[in-house]
Amino acid sequence: MSASNILTLTRDDGSPVQYRPVSARLPEFLAAFPPRDYAIRTDPKRDFLGEPGYIVFEAKLVHLESGMVVSNAHARASCTAYKDLESLETAAVQRLMARMGYGGDVLDVDESIDMAKQDLRGGPTPRPYRSEERIAPSVPAPEPGAGFPETPDEPFEHSEEESSESTDPETPETRHESVQDSESEGEPEPNPKPEKVEGSTGKPEKASAEESDTPKGGKGRSSKGRRVSKAKQLDSLKRQLKNVARMAGVEAPEVSTVEEAREAIRKIREARKGGAT
Repeated sequence: MSASNILTLTRDDGSPVQYRPVSARLPEFLAAFPPRDYAIRTDPKRDFLGEPGYIVFEAKLVHLESGMVVSNAHARASCTAYKDLESLETAAVQRLMARMGYGGDVLDVDESIDMAKQDLRGGPTPRPYRSEERIAPSVPAPEPGAGFPETPDEPFEHSEEESSESTDPETPETRHESVQDSESEGEPEPNPKPEKVEGSTGKPEKASAEESDTPKGGKGRSSKGRRVSKAKQLDSLKRQLKNVARMAGVEAPEVSTVEEAREAIRKIREARKGGAT
């Protein structure tokens, strides 16, 4: 392949990329799908959106003996000037070849545009969370609706802020558990009547200052920790609700409590599953 058949393009970030035009890919493509067995057929169609001046070109790879369509691709553009129709037909053939593995960089460009429209950003994958690195006690599995949505059919990458929250040893669940532990430790059982211990003077010993101060201090810390935990847990669920609503293509409702946020997430997921079926 001569150097003239390779184009050097520039990405948005300024980095160069080599692009193989259709004329450079066509000989290799025809060698794999010879004309005696296969044919590339193009067909102009009316714009499916109904916009005037627009045409959709479909390119198909057809097996001649069986008539089976091996693969197809489409290209859409406004055809109002000289050579617009021919350029659109070539674009459809280019996409067909890319789908068959000849020029996959075309699909990379399409995917990057789709990710930009979804406001997704690329970056290094965060380090996987490892439970043995935690200092706090182990935490049970999160309740349904407490984590991020599982959407294997739609790409999603967390930002650094969300990644740091997801790998933070103090997740909303662990903070909630620690608050419950502090409540159970901070609220002592009713003290039984102290037994009289005969000393040298014959008088009962007084309870230590540490024991008398524990209930009051522990109870104050537990109520404050509960309010902080509820507020942070609600913020986390609100972010999750926005992500779920965006994936479902709906507007996230306003919520003011943890229960309302979980209920809204559950309803959106059920509605999305019902629409998928």
